[in-house]
Amino acid sequence: MEISYIEHLLSQKKFFDNKIPEYKNPNDDDRAFEVAIEEIPNTVGKLIEEFKFREGLVEIIKIAKKRK
Repeated sequence: MEISYIEHLLSQKKFFDNKIPEYKNPNDDDRAFEVAIEEIPNTVGKLIEEFKFREGLVEIIKIAKKRK
């Protein structure tokens, strides 16, 4: 079951007093995602410079799907 963006925002308000919770105790998956997030601007930027817009968008979508 996927949560819609609106449901996500409403649950944030309900459970976290409309504040982003503190980031504590990252696991290996969290750290790997942080590395991927840090690398994505360079990866996508290079693809865009090479006029590979579709490939750049694919990279963005791939990283977005990793955290579902």
